This record gives sequence, structure tokens and C-alpha cells, in this order.
Amino acid sequence: WQDHYFRANEGISGYAMYRAKKDAEKLYLGTGGHYSDNIGSEWNYQFSWITRWFNELLKGKRTGILREPDITYAYSSLPMDLNGYFTWTQRTLSGWPPEGITPVKFYLSIDGSLLYAPPTVSTASQMLLNDYRDSTYTFSSAFWDGFRGARFDSAFHQQSLIFQTLPLGKNVDWVGIPTMHLFVNSDAEKYPINVQIYEVDPSGQKYFVNRINHQGRNNVPGILHVIDADGNAHAHQFKMGNSIRIELTNLDKTNRKLRGNYPFVVPVFKRSQTWVSMDLSHSSYIELPLVSGTLPKTIAIGSGEIPRELKLEQNYPNPFNPSTIIDYSIPTSGHVSLKVYDVLGREVATLVDEYQQSGIYRTNFDGSTLSSGIYTYRLMNDNFMEMKKMILMK
Repeated sequence: WQDHYFRANEGISGYAMYRAKKDAEKLYLGTGGHYSDNIGSEWNYQFSWITRWFNELLKGKRTGILREPDITYAYSSLPMDLNGYFTWTQRTLSGWPPEGITPVKFYLSIDGSLLYAPPTVSTASQMLLNDYRDSTYTFSSAFWDGFRGARFDSAFHQQSLIFQTLPLGKNVDWVGIPTMHLFVNSDAEKYPINVQIYEVDPSGQKYFVNRINHQGRNNVPGILHVIDADGNAHAHQFKMGNSIRIELTNLDKTNRKLRGNYPFVVPVFKRSQTWVSMDLSHSSYIELPLVSGTLPKTIAIGSGEIPRELKLEQNYPNPFNPSTIIDYSIPTSGHVSLKVYDVLGREVATLVDEYQQSGIYRTNFDGSTLSSGIYTYRLMNDNFMEMKKMILMK
């Protein structure tokens, strides 16, 4: 996943292509590539697997490997060890991708939030500056400096736009290829925009996970356009209580101990201002493939104060198309249910059905598969019940 020379994306595609023709393919996805986390147990597993595969297919020895699951992937997670390496945990599969993967959009908000629904403001954008300060400092200069050091840092300053979720209410598993969908308007023919994905703990310490890179070329300055780009495939578990953080940056340097002081891709030697739109009409988002059952549908919001009463807020926007946000408060911990019904009283969606601590919560309802009309949403816990109506208008 972390290889600095080769992406796992192409390995996955190659596996799928050759597997269609033969029946002896094996796929390992994890750490152990160029400048990736150096985990002894993962190295031992890979080389044992490779050795057994060659003994079985080239030497005719019975190793039993062909009876084992064809795919092994390892996911990274906190804590890190003293070397700055993640903890790695293996899972096995018979096919790719894993079952139950759901693409989840994390929308960029002008206030620095990562939202599970599009922002409702009519106009909003932020500017990412490619802070290239010395036009005499060329690619050749940077190459001979190894893209680091005092001269490089003086010519290039890293600038970032930061967006972060509130603390997660459960462990969230990402498996697969992240993508970005950004509405941008740049004043230059060539500009950089890189996405860095981090996990942040309650103390504010951030841990780099992986990235999406893009370089705008042949751009028409001053014209709003869309960037759709794939990032590096990865598997990572974000821990409950931590946050997912997205940084848009002109210079893809990270806080990783391994090559974290070097740009991952060559910088753009041209100063530029690139505006990223984040409003209702031009919603920019980062999409992560998440494992069903770990989806962060509901997040805790507010100051942490205990509400005095059960309260179900009116959804917003309302009317909506196709998604809307619902906030609610629960005064006592217990099992909470939040469901949506049509005008005939038939249940059409379960938004929450779990034990929750007392607090203020937010969830998102997506009505893209439903018809226009009036729907009722009902909040219940062990002692209380409240209902409200909302309008889906397509």
C-alpha cells in the first residue's frame, strides 16, 4: 500500500486480468514495498507465501497453498511503534474487492469541517497557493538539492487547506482506492493539488495514511472545472474517538519518518492561486471506500454537555434532494432508534439502531432511491419517542 515507486492499484488490476485466464494466482496487499513500514511478520508471511507457491507450481511439491484463500491483505492502524510504523493486521479473502464496500463522500466545508452531506451555503471557496517564491530556482536546482534542504525550502513553501471530521463514534475501515472530486478555478495553466489523508487522535497528533495526487495541465485560467482523480489504494482502520483529516496541499510532504521530508511528487515550478469551491452547487469531496458496518453514518456533535431532554430537530435542508441532515439529542444512554417511514407507515430506512451515550448527534439521510413525497422520521429510546415530517422533492 505504501510503496513509493509502484501503486497497489495496478497490481490489483493485473491480478484481476490474469486471474481470468488461469487459476493459480495469489495476491498480497499490505506493507513491505519501497520505503514502506518495515514489519518483520509481514515480510516473513510474504516470502513464505512466495516460496510455497514456487515449490507447489515449479517443483511439484505439495504445500497446500492452492487450497488457501487467494487474497491476503493487511490493514494499518494505530498505535505506531517506536520506529513510526503502524500496527498491521491481516485478513484473507477469496475475491476482490471485499464484500460490503460502500463509497462514502466526505464533503469539504468552508469552516474546515468534513461533512457526510453536501454543504448548504450558496457560495463558498478557499484558495490554495502554490507558494513558489524564487523563479531562478529551477527543476535542475531542486534535482541537485534532492528536493530538500535550505535552498529548496526557501524557494518552496508548503501551503495547506485543512478539513477534519468530528470524533468517530466507532472504528471505521477503509479498504480500496480513494478518489477526489473537486471544483477548482486556477489562475495558471499548470497547478498542483495534492490530497493527504490523516488520522488525528484527541491530542491533535496526526498520522499520515495515504494520498491522492493531481497536477492540472493545459488549464484555461479563470475557468471553473472539475478534477476527478484516483489516489493510492490502501487499507486502514480509523479508531473510535479519533478523526479523519484531509489536507489539500501544493507540496506533498508528510510527517512520515520514512521520506516524510521529501515531496512525493515533483512540485510545480510556477506560482499559482487555485480556488476550491465548497458550496451546494459545486460540492467538492473526497471519497473513501469503507466497509459496511463501520460506516460513520452518525457522529457526535456539540460541546459534550448532557442534553436535558430527548429532542429531534427538523431536518435541513427541507425540502431536500436527495440527502438531508438530521440532528437529535438524547439525555440518557441507551438503545437509540431513528427510522424513516413513508406516508403509508412503511419503514424505508433505518438510520440509527444501536446503543449510544447521552449527547447530541448528527446523521445523514439519503433519499436517492426513493420517490418524491412526504416522509416521517421517528426517534426512539427506552423511554421517549418523537416524530417529524420532511419533504423529498426531486
